Amino acid sequence: LQRDSEPTPRTQFLIEFMAVGTYYNDHSTCWDDANHSTEKRCGGPMPRGPDPNNPLPENCVENTSCVGCGNCYFVDSTFSNNWRMLRTLDPETGEDTSFVEYDPTWKWNVTNPQGGGLQHYEFYNNSADPYQMVNAYDTLSDDQLEKYHSALAEYYACGGT
Repeated sequence: LQRDSEPTPRTQFLIEFMAVGTYYNDHSTCWDDANHSTEKRCGGPMPRGPDPNNPLPENCVENTSCVGCGNCYFVDSTFSNNWRMLRTLDPETGEDTSFVEYDPTWKWNVTNPQGGGLQHYEFYNNSADPYQMVNAYDTLSDDQLEKYHSALAEYYACGGT
């Protein structure tokens, strides 16, 4: 098989995560040694949630009324940890960005061409902010929002065989 030219490399791709919601913060013992040195240094085991009187796993119930509500710190929250991301790495333009949309329903029903109506959004310029510490979503124009959202929706709808 011979090609006349090299294929054009992809500059954008989709990354997505759908939470299963059964995973709360209870990992302190896995980092401790036989002498319980981590527990001693940290003042006790890692809390499961904001209520210190709620030590039992069966009492951990995810509250879906708001992000951060509830009686446990859920690591894999179905309410706040369902997302899809458009990752752009373009060597010709130098663009290195991450555009993220969150939707707890996983239906992605938007209210406008810019992707409005979802739960939360993030945008990072990974060249200037490689640790993604500053969410720059609010700095995007409507045209930029529409460009990123439509590319993300197109990749999300794409299916292969």
